[in-house]
Amino acid sequence: MAWEEPDGGSGRRGGEVVGDLLFVAIMVAFFALAAVFVVACERIVGADTSYETPTEEVAEPHEAAA
Repeated sequence: MAWEEPDGGSGRRGGEVVGDLLFVAIMVAFFALAAVFVVACERIVGADTSYETPTEEVAEPHEAAA
């Protein structure tokens, strides 16, 4: 005969569910704070525009020989 959980067979207790929800809340808060940190640093330092407008500098022949 198989052993069954007294709480309906889910295998989880109330404290474990609360712990899982707390973990998810902490993870969401962490990523929200990381996003705020990135925005704040971008305001302080400025946006990185080097990848937005690539500039291609062609060396002049006399500069390349020097």
